Amino acid sequence: MVDDRSVSATWWDDRRDARLTELAALLAFYGADPLDDPGTGELAHTAVALAGEYQASDRGHAVHRAGDLLREAAIALHAADRLRGTAVAVVNHHLRCAAFALEQARGLFLEEAGRRSLSGQAPAAGGRPTKGPGPSATREGRFGVG
Repeated sequence: MVDDRSVSATWWDDRRDARLTELAALLAFYGADPLDDPGTGELAHTAVALAGEYQASDRGHAVHRAGDLLREAAIALHAADRLRGTAVAVVNHHLRCAAFALEQARGLFLEEAGRRSLSGQAPAAGGRPTKGPGPSATREGRFGVG
């Protein structure tokens, strides 16, 4: 006989692991180094560092707003890290909130790139980015935001 609690816990653990991998990929969009086996604390520290760089950038409103959303993601990741190993469903909720904030920030860049292409300004890097601008790219003006 299979214990429903163990099946449920395994499902939540699998969801958490998949979400951590997704978050690592989203942070790589913003210039973070790829992580093989990310933990919530490591992702939170990465998001804080990226948020600071984006918020300090002089490349315009979209970059500053992305920094704010990166900071929101970092807060959600810190909350998930504090609950590590307990209340896995709540941890997953915080991870979902972090992913949502990162997706919103990504959308800002894609929207801005689309706006620039419609207005006749050539987006930097020759079109729709497959990777995010990264903080150094925004400082150097390689991405058409600002």
